[in-house]
Amino acid sequence: MRAFEFIAHEVGMNEQQRRAYEDLRDRHHLAMRPIQDSIHDLRSALFSQLSQSDETLRIQQLNTIAHLTMLQDSLTVQHFRQVRALLTPDQQQRFDSIISEAARMMAQPPPPQGPGGPNGPDREQFRDDRTPRGMNRGPDGEAPPPRRGRPMGPRG
Repeated sequence: MRAFEFIAHEVGMNEQQRRAYEDLRDRHHLAMRPIQDSIHDLRSALFSQLSQSDETLRIQQLNTIAHLTMLQDSLTVQHFRQVRALLTPDQQQRFDSIISEAARMMAQPPPPQGPGGPNGPDREQFRDDRTPRGMNRGPDGEAPPPRRGRPMGPRG
């Protein structure tokens, strides 16, 4: 269950409240997308420049990422305050008791999928290095030697 359905169900929203909440959610996602894209691009640039020694540029990029992350958090708090304003006093009490759990749900990325998106191969076919099992990995067709250290498999 995603955060939207969780909140709507847990606080007992009526149909009118659900529609207003859905509209707020859609507008929030539209506002967040360019910020998320910018953070992604900045992080990619940051890690692609590891071999360069320009510490000033690196600090600027990190400061920009921090600023954009703060902006994301600020917009998310504003969003939840708007959602809360849609509710009756009784619903607001329930909302206040579940909002931390809903925020965690929003922060979790969707479950990973295999390459090619939802119609791609099952993600269980892939190892940690994302190389499909049974596929040749090198020009000679040999798989690399086994990894040393922790065994592969579920982490516990």
